Amino acid sequence: MFLAILIIMGLNHLPKVCLYWSSNEMFGNRRIQGITKRDRFDTLLNNFHLLNNEDLTADNDRLLKLKGIVNLICNQFKETLSPGNSVVIDESMVPWRDQLVFRQYLPAKSHKYGLKLYKICTPEGYTYDLRIYAGKNAPDVQDNKHGHTFNICMDLLEGLL
Repeated sequence: MFLAILIIMGLNHLPKVCLYWSSNEMFGNRRIQGITKRDRFDTLLNNFHLLNNEDLTADNDRLLKLKGIVNLICNQFKETLSPGNSVVIDESMVPWRDQLVFRQYLPAKSHKYGLKLYKICTPEGYTYDLRIYAGKNAPDVQDNKHGHTFNICMDLLEGLL
């Protein structure tokens, strides 16, 4: 239910997290209020952790702590729908203004600061698979034989060609 609350918050954005539990009808979200109390949600949010620190390896993978959940989500995308003969490869930006080593600045995007995602989608817009860009020093970007764009495209098309 914790992840469901985060999804609802992503769809119904409010300036402060505490407003979802507000008694004001303009801000309060009855569905979230019915799931859990605000203090419990704050405790869960502060202690939310995706990886056992004892499992950490010495490599410099910046996305190591997220890989498990990202792979789980991507596998679910792939099981839900097969893209058919035509696909679209897209570069998307997830807004992010806080400190992050691989945060990108792309002036042409509507959200200029954020996390860069490479996605393979159906022409209707369904995301089939995605990759998070973790900077030019990330392990998956090191192969410069064909270039970064080629590597990302071939990685996303794996299993479809």
